[in-house]
Amino acid sequence: RNQPNLFIHAKNEDSQYDAIAERIKAIHSKEDGSDSQIVITHTHQDSLKNIMEELKKRGIKGKLAVKKYGHSMEDTFDFKDRNLVLFSKIHSLKGLQFDYLIFPDTEEEKLDFETMFVESLEGDIFRTGFKLSSTEKESIIKNSLFMVFTRAKKRVICSYVNKNDSAVYKRLP
Repeated sequence: RNQPNLFIHAKNEDSQYDAIAERIKAIHSKEDGSDSQIVITHTHQDSLKNIMEELKKRGIKGKLAVKKYGHSMEDTFDFKDRNLVLFSKIHSLKGLQFDYLIFPDTEEEKLDFETMFVESLEGDIFRTGFKLSSTEKESIIKNSLFMVFTRAKKRVICSYVNKNDSAVYKRLP
């Protein structure tokens, strides 16, 4: 339903963030009256904060999505803002849609999907690990990526420095 996905293969992290910032500025510079809501996503909060800081250096400002207990995302952000730039973890996107989804740093080591399958932390009843086969884990990872790619109304933009280690590039046909 959206335009072809765009892959940014950068020579290093700085050029990756430069390219993403240029793309965001181009999206927001359109004067055709269309919505240009953008979500930038990743698997971990620390990664998002780093991405947010790098893009801020390049003139891109946005808000970090931190869901407050007992509140929906709508209580925290103005989803009627046509130029909203939101930084959100992947699992927080379920049920939401944005015009553009940007997924930087898609290398396996940066995504660290394996943390989804870690045994539960002592005393943490909300993080229960499961004993899964590698096939079952791969299925869950692919389902998570599918969910991410269905959040964009117009286009998905992914980036990486190492194409051979990009989880998105390797897993999606």
